[in-house]
Amino acid sequence: MVARAVALKFLVLLAFTLCLGGAWAQEQSADDPMRVVIVTDDDPDCAGHCARWISAQGTITLETPGEFARAFKAMGKDKLPIVIQSRGGAEQAGLEIGRMIRQRGLEIAVGQTRFFGCEPSDASCAKRSGFAGYHGIVSSGPAYCASACSFLFAGGVKRYVGVLARIGVHQTIRRQTHVLTRYMVHFLKYPDGHRVEVSRQTIGQTRWTDEPEAETSAAQYRDVAAYLKQMGIGDGVLPLVLATPNTSIHWMTSAELFDTSMATDRTDAAQLIARLGRDQLAAYHASPDYRTVTLAHATLPMGQGSDGPVLLSLDFTYRRNDGAIRLAAMPTSNGRPFERPPLDVSVTMPKGQVEVASVATRQMPSDPLTVSIPKSEFCDLAQDGMVRIEFESGRAPNETRLSLVTNAQIFSSMPGLLKEACGEPAPTQAPTPTHANVALRDGGTSPKPSPAASAKSRLVPATSKSLDGSDSQRLW
Repeated sequence: MVARAVALKFLVLLAFTLCLGGAWAQEQSADDPMRVVIVTDDDPDCAGHCARWISAQGTITLETPGEFARAFKAMGKDKLPIVIQSRGGAEQAGLEIGRMIRQRGLEIAVGQTRFFGCEPSDASCAKRSGFAGYHGIVSSGPAYCASACSFLFAGGVKRYVGVLARIGVHQTIRRQTHVLTRYMVHFLKYPDGHRVEVSRQTIGQTRWTDEPEAETSAAQYRDVAAYLKQMGIGDGVLPLVLATPNTSIHWMTSAELFDTSMATDRTDAAQLIARLGRDQLAAYHASPDYRTVTLAHATLPMGQGSDGPVLLSLDFTYRRNDGAIRLAAMPTSNGRPFERPPLDVSVTMPKGQVEVASVATRQMPSDPLTVSIPKSEFCDLAQDGMVRIEFESGRAPNETRLSLVTNAQIFSSMPGLLKEACGEPAPTQAPTPTHANVALRDGGTSPKPSPAASAKSRLVPATSKSLDGSDSQRLW
């Protein structure tokens, strides 16, 4: 028995070569199937309250609606904007995704996402231990959404096309694919002549596709016209589609974009995400959680600097539901702040391997230097309890470089801070002696204090006990 099936597949492919600046090493090929993932802004200053968006990059295929459905499920009740770059693909899939976007009331922008660390093209990435989602930024450079992507784009409730972004349209093409399947069928025949099929086995299949045929008449675009009207797009788009052969591309002008309502806002995708991030951070700063603060404090002598004895005041601060712990360091000599900028600070967390913050900042010489430490890194303190801090008083030769290695338990209220930030008990190991050293920039330093250290080595042990302290506070 031979069964014959005919499948129609509508493809809208962009046939063009576009120079959009230097390619990033992590950028996927434009020919790859579209990958749809939720991305968190990589800006460390917004830890825990960063902007998130849905990145959609690549060719639209018949499987792409399923990719969007999975991303929407992961999004939950949030309304994340979509940042898209695509040269086109399957027309019907683009229309389906556009309806999904409109149903959820989502905004969309033409832009390119640059990933850091794990990227969607790495199939094993999400399976790695400790994977916490994709991180990246939205590039402020050129971006495009063409062909079937323009239909998908029309589904956004707000549609952002920056000055370097472009929307392209052209005719669709129809490809008719034929499938000829051969089966081996087994029947059970009854005495009265009645037969019942009991099994069917495929023994061969032949597939061929006719030459692509361009759709050039308005009648062939009835479903597209109805869709665009439903999305609030003006009548001027379809004539541009019909007038542009599939082998070419018409990049819509600014006037065409806004006259047809294909674009509703000239905001660049990167600016959109930055604005959302600022709004999200402002909302957190206005919340009761931001006013609930836990502190851990210590003041430690670091030794004899070039200007006299050096003390270092350290404050770890955690605000409830924040994604980072802030460290404020105030070095003083003879009771005065170090005033020779720049003053760099680096913090190395447990096991002496991971540098989690560097190049601290301050507005005025009298202000403390501050660094932001990701909560995931800081919470390792509960397992090891060691902190290494280094800073230098200037960049000129022979100026003082200071370092400190101390146990977290010397900080007053550190157990409470660890419990609030990490939900873990305080470390129970015996305190490790605190030590510090002071050295010239061109001189060597010793990693541990030596009982026989001479004055020439300028290595001065620090106390293993906090000289000052304060309790956790709730600030309202």
